[in-house]
Amino acid sequence: MKGPLKVILSVLIIVLLTTAMLAIALYVPNSLHTNSDFLAIYDADLRLIERIKPYDYQGQIHLIAEQTNTPIENVYVPQFPYPPWFALSTFYLGLLPIQSAATLWFEINLVMLFLTVWFLGADWHPRLRLFSFLAPFFFIPVIGTLGVGQYDFPVLLGSAILIHAIRHRRLALTSIGAALLTFKPHIGIPIFLAVLLYFFLLHDLFSRRALVWILGGMAFLCFTGLIADPLWMIDYPLSFVTYQAGADIAGCIACDSLPSWLATHFIPNSTLSQMTLAGVTLFVILILIFGTICSRLLKSPDYLLNVSILIVLLVNPHLYNYDFILLLIPFALLTEVSSSWLERIGLIILYLFPFFAITLFGRSIGDPSLLFVTLLLALLIFIHARNTPPLDVSPHAA
Repeated sequence: MKGPLKVILSVLIIVLLTTAMLAIALYVPNSLHTNSDFLAIYDADLRLIERIKPYDYQGQIHLIAEQTNTPIENVYVPQFPYPPWFALSTFYLGLLPIQSAATLWFEINLVMLFLTVWFLGADWHPRLRLFSFLAPFFFIPVIGTLGVGQYDFPVLLGSAILIHAIRHRRLALTSIGAALLTFKPHIGIPIFLAVLLYFFLLHDLFSRRALVWILGGMAFLCFTGLIADPLWMIDYPLSFVTYQAGADIAGCIACDSLPSWLATHFIPNSTLSQMTLAGVTLFVILILIFGTICSRLLKSPDYLLNVSILIVLLVNPHLYNYDFILLLIPFALLTEVSSSWLERIGLIILYLFPFFAITLFGRSIGDPSLLFVTLLLALLIFIHARNTPPLDVSPHAA
């Protein structure tokens, strides 16, 4: 009876939690901002509810103009640069008033954050695991992501699930984790490809099965995307081109990435193409550096995933400070493998450094501090990956 009782209890907890979250969203007043990044997902959900394709911005503009008696030229609709299954997974937000929807989205992000911590600390000492649920709120990208309603939490959760799933040989969780990486493609897809490469190069039974489960999960997502837009495979890439051309991404004015920082500090009037070239150069350099321990990375999936995350954060030109929330993953790994108190104290200082930098000196100093922390974490991961014996990934049935 333990199995059925566990399932019943899990379902009951999910139902109670969902009910409580909805009640809070509907009836508890709050001052969460709605005119923020959250608008992109909310407007996409509104389009789904009105049976308008998520990438049909003109259709949404005409709908709003008719509903509000506003001239079309005065209507603004934020573009939705994410795959259709993201909008489908949150369509219910479009059924709620915007303030309630923003509150519910905030709560969903909190749940994803706590699930991330739960998966990352599944094998930790209970006292450390309890503390780990409070630690994210002292990491400035977490606060920023929650505050503006950004979309990094699925990638963060997917990375944590993948590490847990590969360690414990869980095929279903491996597929779910890989699927979540696709929700924010420009940071998640490179990590997704690294996971595929890892399983492809290993020839054990679990790796072969994991590839089938991952590709099956992707096929399912692609199929469900047809519900939102039967032509999404055409409309989505075209909308991304429009998004690139129309927004300030063309100059990446406010980007907090290393390529952006290098280009703006060393190239006058730098452009996105120059930032991209800087990113490509950094990518080649990092691949050559980590390529020296390639065989060890392939035998140690924890390190491979963390290296993939750090490379994305160091070479992607279009990043903002909230995207560095993914640093929680390497911080968690280094917390596990650090053996000296000196290194642990150093990790705590690194962890808190961006918080105090932004609080005391503002974004002009605080945002570059995230790049500094990322570089140091990459160095620490390299040292540990080179010196630590590879994890046991011997093949056995899942």
